[in-house]
Amino acid sequence: MTESVGQPAYQLVAADLRQKIASAEFPVGSAIPSTAALTETYGVSVTVVRAAITQLRADGLLIGRPGKGVFVRSTPATVAERAISV
Repeated sequence: MTESVGQPAYQLVAADLRQKIASAEFPVGSAIPSTAALTETYGVSVTVVRAAITQLRADGLLIGRPGKGVFVRSTPATVAERAISV
Protein backbone atom coordinates (compact mmCIF):
# COMPACT_ATOMS: atom_id res chain seq x y z
CA MET A 1 0.00 0.00 0.00
CA THR A 2 1.30 3.43 -0.89
CA GLU A 3 1.61 5.75 2.08
CA SER A 4 -0.04 9.13 1.82
CA VAL A 5 1.80 11.84 3.71
CA GLY A 6 -0.04 12.84 6.87
CA GLN A 7 -2.90 10.36 6.48
CA PRO A 8 -3.18 7.50 8.99
CA ALA A 9 -2.91 4.01 7.52
CA TYR A 10 -6.40 3.04 8.68
CA GLN A 11 -7.87 5.92 6.66
CA LEU A 12 -6.06 4.70 3.54
CA VAL A 13 -7.41 1.17 4.05
CA ALA A 14 -10.91 2.53 4.73
CA ALA A 15 -10.77 4.70 1.60
CA ASP A 16 -9.76 1.73 -0.55
CA LEU A 17 -12.48 -0.48 0.90
CA ARG A 18 -15.00 2.36 0.41
CA GLN A 19 -14.00 2.55 -3.26
CA LYS A 20 -14.36 -1.23 -3.65
CA ILE A 21 -17.85 -1.04 -2.14
CA ALA A 22 -18.78 1.89 -4.41
CA SER A 23 -17.58 0.00 -7.50
CA ALA A 24 -19.52 -3.13 -6.42
CA GLU A 25 -16.34 -5.19 -6.12
CA PHE A 26 -17.88 -5.83 -2.69
CA PRO A 27 -21.64 -5.62 -3.39
CA VAL A 28 -24.28 -4.93 -0.74
CA GLY A 29 -24.92 -8.10 1.25
CA SER A 30 -21.52 -9.63 0.55
CA ALA A 31 -18.88 -10.36 3.17
CA ILE A 32 -15.64 -8.43 3.08
CA PRO A 33 -12.40 -10.43 3.36
CA SER A 34 -11.30 -11.57 6.81
CA THR A 35 -9.13 -9.40 9.01
CA ALA A 36 -6.21 -11.74 8.33
CA ALA A 37 -6.71 -11.47 4.57
CA LEU A 38 -6.95 -7.67 4.75
CA THR A 39 -3.76 -7.39 6.83
CA GLU A 40 -1.96 -9.42 4.17
CA THR A 41 -3.53 -7.51 1.26
CA TYR A 42 -2.67 -4.07 2.64
CA GLY A 43 0.51 -4.98 4.49
CA VAL A 44 -0.73 -3.42 7.73
CA SER A 45 -1.39 -4.56 11.28
CA VAL A 46 -4.60 -6.06 12.64
CA THR A 47 -5.09 -2.82 14.60
CA VAL A 48 -5.07 -0.78 11.38
CA VAL A 49 -7.59 -3.10 9.69
CA ARG A 50 -9.89 -3.06 12.73
CA ALA A 51 -9.76 0.75 12.85
CA ALA A 52 -10.67 0.94 9.14
CA ILE A 53 -13.60 -1.45 9.63
CA THR A 54 -14.75 0.52 12.69
CA GLN A 55 -14.72 3.70 10.60
CA LEU A 56 -16.74 2.10 7.81
CA ARG A 57 -19.22 0.68 10.31
CA ALA A 58 -19.65 4.14 11.84
CA ASP A 59 -20.20 5.52 8.33
CA GLY A 60 -23.01 2.98 7.81
CA LEU A 61 -21.26 1.00 5.06
CA LEU A 62 -20.51 -2.19 6.98
CA ILE A 63 -22.29 -4.29 9.58
CA GLY A 64 -20.77 -6.97 11.77
CA ARG A 65 -22.55 -10.24 12.43
CA PRO A 66 -20.98 -12.08 15.37
CA GLY A 67 -19.71 -15.47 14.35
CA LYS A 68 -20.44 -14.76 10.67
CA GLY A 69 -18.20 -11.88 9.59
CA VAL A 70 -18.47 -8.30 8.40
CA PHE A 71 -20.85 -7.54 5.55
CA VAL A 72 -21.50 -4.64 3.21
CA ARG A 73 -24.59 -2.87 4.48
CA SER A 74 -24.84 0.03 2.05
CA THR A 75 -22.99 1.88 -0.69
CA PRO A 76 -21.42 5.32 -0.16
CA ALA A 77 -23.97 6.80 -2.57
CA THR A 78 -26.92 5.36 -0.63
CA VAL A 79 -25.51 6.65 2.67
CA ALA A 80 -25.07 10.12 1.11
CA GLU A 81 -28.63 10.06 -0.24
CA ARG A 82 -29.99 9.18 3.21
CA ALA A 83 -28.01 12.02 4.77
CA ILE A 84 -29.38 14.54 2.26
CA SER A 85 -32.99 13.42 2.73
CA VAL A 86 -32.91 13.68 6.54
